[in-house]
Amino acid sequence: MEKEVDKMDMIIVDMLELAKFESGTYKMQMDVFYIDIAIQHICEQLSLEIIKNNYMFIHIFLRLKSLLVIVLWNK
Repeated sequence: MEKEVDKMDMIIVDMLELAKFESGTYKMQMDVFYIDIAIQHICEQLSLEIIKNNYMFIHIFLRLKSLLVIVLWNK
């Protein structure tokens, strides 16, 4: 039950943050980043979460090429 409450809380927080972006209260900051590093970081965090919750042992093999992402925003 506690896990479900935590998940629901995270969903509500995410929805509130999204509403702030949509209303213009928050402005997104544009940045340049390497997508391969971001994907690797996400995989590491998710695999730690999977192991922590005793779901299974996981090993992810990534063969990513370095790719720079530049976001240009036009309104």
